[in-house]
Amino acid sequence: MNRYTLLKKDFPAAIKYVKGEAKKGDSPNWAVKFKDDISVHGRTLRFKGMAIIPESEVDTYLRKILMDPAGDVPFSRDAAFHLLKKR
Repeated sequence: MNRYTLLKKDFPAAIKYVKGEAKKGDSPNWAVKFKDDISVHGRTLRFKGMAIIPESEVDTYLRKILMDPAGDVPFSRDAAFHLLKKR
């Protein structure tokens, strides 16, 4: 999944494809390849239970997770990577 470019504009088409409302040709390649592992929760997508974040929102997501006063993610690069990879 990491080798694909996940753009925010592709998410509505991917949601329709996973729900069975769209064809392969109208959907992003990553949604077609991993259809069995992707699930829809409202307007968000999850890959094997982990949230799928578009590339344009990764910085915002990480900043929110790291700067949260009640958060449990450490500032250390390796420790943060280990913990976030599980999520």
